[in-house]
Amino acid sequence: KKTGVTTVSCAVIIQEMIPAVLAGVSFSRNPVTDQNETVIEAVEGAGEELVQKGVTPLRWRIRENNVSEGNEQYCHFHVIRQVATDTVKLRRYYGQHIDIEWVYDGRQLYYLQLRQITGRKEVQIYSNKMAREMLPGQIKPLVWSVNIPLVNGTWLGLLSEITGPLRIRPEELTKPFYYQTYFNIKTLGMIFREFGMSPDSLEQLMTRKDDGRHSFRPGFRTLRHTFRILRFLWSKLRFEKQLIREYGTLRQFYNDFAARSYEDFSPALYHRDFSLLFDTGHRLAYLNIVTPMLMTMYHKSLIKRLKKIGVDYDRLDFRQDFPGLADFAPLPVMISIREEIEALPPDIKKRLTSLEDLRSVEEAGATALRVEKFINDFGHLSDSGNDFSYPKWEEDPETVFSMILSSSGGEGRIVLNTPENLIEQGINFSGGVKRAYMKAGRFKLYREQISSLYIYGYGLFRRLFLKAGEAMAAAGVIESREDIFYLRKEEVDAVINGIEGADKTHYRGLVRVRREEMEQTEEIVLPTVIYGDEAPLPERGRYKNHSGTGTSQGTYTGITRVVRNRNDFVSVTNGDVILIPFSDVSWTPVLVKAGAIVSETGGMLSHCSIIAREMGIPAMVSVPNACAIGSGLTVTVNGSNGIITVHDHE
Repeated sequence: KKTGVTTVSCAVIIQEMIPAVLAGVSFSRNPVTDQNETVIEAVEGAGEELVQKGVTPLRWRIRENNVSEGNEQYCHFHVIRQVATDTVKLRRYYGQHIDIEWVYDGRQLYYLQLRQITGRKEVQIYSNKMAREMLPGQIKPLVWSVNIPLVNGTWLGLLSEITGPLRIRPEELTKPFYYQTYFNIKTLGMIFREFGMSPDSLEQLMTRKDDGRHSFRPGFRTLRHTFRILRFLWSKLRFEKQLIREYGTLRQFYNDFAARSYEDFSPALYHRDFSLLFDTGHRLAYLNIVTPMLMTMYHKSLIKRLKKIGVDYDRLDFRQDFPGLADFAPLPVMISIREEIEALPPDIKKRLTSLEDLRSVEEAGATALRVEKFINDFGHLSDSGNDFSYPKWEEDPETVFSMILSSSGGEGRIVLNTPENLIEQGINFSGGVKRAYMKAGRFKLYREQISSLYIYGYGLFRRLFLKAGEAMAAAGVIESREDIFYLRKEEVDAVINGIEGADKTHYRGLVRVRREEMEQTEEIVLPTVIYGDEAPLPERGRYKNHSGTGTSQGTYTGITRVVRNRNDFVSVTNGDVILIPFSDVSWTPVLVKAGAIVSETGGMLSHCSIIAREMGIPAMVSVPNACAIGSGLTVTVNGSNGIITVHDHE
């Protein structure tokens, strides 16, 4: 310190510039989709190419050594693999998700900078991987608003027997996109966490493209549920008596319910009967979940025992010891009736083109009675047992008769073995094997009984709502009784409570809009996984989709503005969707005015991507010929899923 002068000491770090062969950035978690995967972007040469020059980088997504995106044959892939491994280690060490800048000089890998990921927000992830088997295709609003609380609520009740109360509403487990069902992976992950298992295991299973097997290992947290787990297992091992008792009670309830008359329909009757069906449906849905689970367990045990004595489970016939199984198989009965018709004299047979014809022919009277019995036994079936908007077979007997006439099967049937046959062949089918066989057979029959009763009982919702639909159509609220399926349960309730004062224009409009939406989106193919709460717009008619890499999540609809250089900056107004060839720091003044950003080049560290994440607006990069889309068009940018939809496409 000199007189009148203050000096400040400053340490200066001098670092050698590494001659880069490969340089890039690594994220320990995807900053856009919030998936637990390592995202690596790299360029050959200096890393400044990633930010300053708008170069589109090489890109990899890696999770537990599985590469879901990127070239594994790349000459420096061993470097990428090492970066991925080190990123996971460093994330664990620092206890938070990070992004790392790195460089490779041809011999050694250097890490230059590490920081917490900026602009990362939790995003919902939805998958239809399981849903397309449980609730395939489109689901009408009324069916959705009954089915989801009923079935999801039953599942949550079952799971809470192990975890204790779950603070999750049934509606949080699923979400419809274009009337198709998707499961919320984040919410399911919360349940996994309660079980002491990693939510990431579920996420990986539901988002991976293949259907490979994946194991779920319990953790230490599972131990706190030990008592509940033991109690749960003990109750299910003793479940058979409860199942038999409940089945008898429920069957009697549904038979009595089906015998009711709705000649004097009233709001009070509607609300009472819906509550009865819904509450009883919970009990039946519980059996319909637990019984197949137990059946699977007992059959796996039988398979192991059969393998030890050299018996093929798939060639084992349960029907001799469990003849009741035949009561739940419509196809053999249909074939038998068809063969009976085929055996009629030719002059009679050619007259039987409809069920009405069959009923009118005296010589075919016995066959007509068999058809009537078939419809009585199997008339509760429909195209989908999980969707009561589908007509039941009993509603269209002529179509059922056509199905009988065209039925086929059984030709070249594989000869199946019974326990009696196996014993005659000298196989020791006794003791533990016989007991396992009887247990598996009983639960096979129970499963068929419960499944059939569930379809029958669930189908009674249809009769109740069709009667309500008739009352609404008579009052002019909707045009036909079938229109009720396009309304939600709460909307139906509101109408029934005040049917005379209901806004006819409003409800007819709702039905029309929803029917048109379902018709227009019936054939679209949605992705297995959707990131965020808004699905990508389907490519159809005047909508044209362009794909790229999402680098900042969110969805935004606005007017396009092509910006090729600084001379175009003045044309941009606040909220425009700007289409750019590349970006660097000097583009900041125009980027901050955008509602969304779409770039032809770049990656996660492109300047436009960084700005977008900091501003919380959607952004996409690596969209080929994005500027050629043109200015003045309405588009929707979905940064979560990496799709820009042009609305004005001809």
